[in-house]
Amino acid sequence: NDYLDGGLGNDTLIGGSGNDTYIIDSLDDVVSESSNQGRDSVLASVDYTLGSNLENLTLNGSNSINGTGNELNNTLVGNSGDNLLTGMNGNDTLNGGAGNDILVSGAGNDTIEGGEGDDFLNGEEGNDRLDGEAGNDFFFGGDGNDFLIGGEGNDFLIDGTGDDTIEGGEGDDILNGSEGDNSFNGGAGNDTLISGAGNDTLNGGVGDDLYIIDSIDDVVSELSSQGIDLVIASFDYTLGANVETLTLDYGNAIDGIGNELDNFLVGNSNDNRLDGGAGNDTLDGGFGNDTLNGGAGNDTYYLDSFEDVISETSTDTLEIDTVISSVSYTLGANLENLTLTDTTDIEGIGNLLDNTLLGNQANNLLAGREGNDILNGREGDDLLVGEIGNDTLTGGMGADRFQFSNLTQAGDFIADYLVADDTIVVSANGFGLGAGAVGQVLTESAFHLGSAAADESDRFIYDASNGSLFFDADGTGIANQVQLATLSTGLAMTHLEIFVGA
Repeated sequence: NDYLDGGLGNDTLIGGSGNDTYIIDSLDDVVSESSNQGRDSVLASVDYTLGSNLENLTLNGSNSINGTGNELNNTLVGNSGDNLLTGMNGNDTLNGGAGNDILVSGAGNDTIEGGEGDDFLNGEEGNDRLDGEAGNDFFFGGDGNDFLIGGEGNDFLIDGTGDDTIEGGEGDDILNGSEGDNSFNGGAGNDTLISGAGNDTLNGGVGDDLYIIDSIDDVVSELSSQGIDLVIASFDYTLGANVETLTLDYGNAIDGIGNELDNFLVGNSNDNRLDGGAGNDTLDGGFGNDTLNGGAGNDTYYLDSFEDVISETSTDTLEIDTVISSVSYTLGANLENLTLTDTTDIEGIGNLLDNTLLGNQANNLLAGREGNDILNGREGDDLLVGEIGNDTLTGGMGADRFQFSNLTQAGDFIADYLVADDTIVVSANGFGLGAGAVGQVLTESAFHLGSAAADESDRFIYDASNGSLFFDADGTGIANQVQLATLSTGLAMTHLEIFVGA
């Protein structure tokens, strides 16, 4: 077992029989070995390609140099520089060592270890094992059934053409299945798993993982309490256990079904059906005319089309469902709350339940219909109509109007009436004021400050001590006055605060 070091100069080294070691420091050094004379090693400080009958190559020093194998089963080891190691034929073992290395297996069933640094590992042909170890590494499995291991760092792993096993290891990794029936395991970190062609099994592991699914036969496997995970699918898809979020991709009219968790389901640009199932779900149909069903739980619906349909079948009074809409919307059955978005003038209408209606930045009409409703115009010059029930009305910013059509709408609380900005709107027909009053403020004689009417012309009475606004049909006391609404106390109310509509 000889040790041959030619030193300076262009040397010819012949080890003979035994496991010999050659020290190479010149591109023109020549190593000569015959077959079957042992397992020999070359230690090179320059670019080197193993000649015939040489098995092992280790790169010395810290320079960025390259090493290439031969037709045998080689072991190639890099140095601390940025190396290119190429295995060629044979079942080779490549280790990049320190540095940002490029490791190419060649033909054969090879083992590639990236070592430290940000490495590129290429399996090429054969059934290879690629292990990135430390660093942010890039993998390509190539042909064959390969085993790719990301190790530490944020790695990008692409399988190639075979049926591969891909493990991300630590870090936020991207696992791309490309072709073949592959097995994915993201490991720790927030990983992205892309199935590609083939029927793949995908397990993101711990972390908030993203699955991009391209085959109906792909299987996503997640354990509980391992993060908030997202599936992007381009076909009808039902979320499996322990997966929370689904986004439908491309423009096909496809369906998305949730599970027992609190799901977030998002449609595409076509007409989708989204069904949340159990749990407190959020459904956003996206563009298109969508049908949304949250199922059991406190669900939230996002609408951006007049043609979207919400089908909420649960009648559980403990469940509170919310619609967030950028278009005018009337709450359907079993829906409790409505929030208007965007900056356009749109309307929000309630139903028979106790609703909460919130306006947007623009000028909104909010109408509660039946039930004891909460209406808040927020920004803009809004029109709030509580209708039947004991409603709470808040105009918010802007010059707001609070409308009463008749006494069936009495009993509301106006939380933020401002004399300088806001207006009470009453119906001439509903309150018997006559057609001539339409389109004008209330006559001065029909308004009175106090706790009761003072004469037969008084119709609307404001009691500043408790904020009560009454209506008296005759002003004589024969017909009992009715409390129309409750405002803040101490307001400087006059007849000018009441406008008469039709």
